[in-house]
Amino acid sequence: MKKYFLFTTLLTAIFCMESFSQWVSQTSGTIQPLNSIYATSTTNVFAVGNNGIGLKTINGGANWLSMSLSSSLTHYSIRFLNTTTGFT
Repeated sequence: MKKYFLFTTLLTAIFCMESFSQWVSQTSGTIQPLNSIYATSTTNVFAVGNNGIGLKTINGGANWLSMSLSSSLTHYSIRFLNTTTGFT
């Protein structure tokens, strides 16, 4: 009975992970490594990386726009307090 319960739980977990994964590879248009991404919605996504690179999309990744960041340093993380206020 324990083996059946463990198998059922494992199978359910694998099925759930597969059915909810919706990551799709995107072309960013930069040769700089991107270190962090943050989505404020399904269409608005922000990315930061090496040498001050900052990118954003407002259409789910169909097009990426350059963001102006305050420095040309490498940014390792991006987070948002709400849909309009973010920080690296």
